[in-house]
Amino acid sequence: MRVEEAQRDLRNAQQGLVAAVKAAYPVGSVVTVRIGNSTFRARVEGHNDFWWSEPGEMFGVNLKTGKRRHFTSHQIAKADSERGG
Repeated sequence: MRVEEAQRDLRNAQQGLVAAVKAAYPVGSVVTVRIGNSTFRARVEGHNDFWWSEPGEMFGVNLKTGKRRHFTSHQIAKADSERGG
């Protein structure tokens, strides 16, 4: 019974992470992202709703280059604004 409880707790935590990321970084938010040695500003364009695979992942557009990028909440250095523009 312990394994089933742990699996349930994990699922609940992953679903909670998806909801928290959506609330903290809504679509349209501008964030500073740090991936490796690269830092760039991006506008959040959407979120991964799949709690079972990469929960908390989102995608956005690099404001300087226009390239679409995928990143996670732990790669966000700071939220620059609630809405880009």
